[in-house]
Amino acid sequence: MFLESLSKLKSSYFVDGASTTKSGLLDCLFLNDPKYLLIDEIDKMSTKDQAMLLNLMETGIVSETKHNKTRIAHMKTSVFATSNNVNDIITPLQSRRF
Repeated sequence: MFLESLSKLKSSYFVDGASTTKSGLLDCLFLNDPKYLLIDEIDKMSTKDQAMLLNLMETGIVSETKHNKTRIAHMKTSVFATSNNVNDIITPLQSRRF
């Protein structure tokens, strides 16, 4: 219900952590440049996918390099996420919660 309420904010983007990959999330960020990224069940995301979010939250920078192509963006995106099990979230990302 919390994320559903936030999804009504302008420039918000909702994703389901259980079916989200790093590649898909990067495409979402580059294409939509959301002000608010809403993630349901972040604990279901893989460790490497969570690490990409950590970088966004720490630096505001999103970057991707593949096949000799690099894209970089500076974003002011706030991340709101829900979890069923906090223990399945990487420790550095846990320290960003409040």
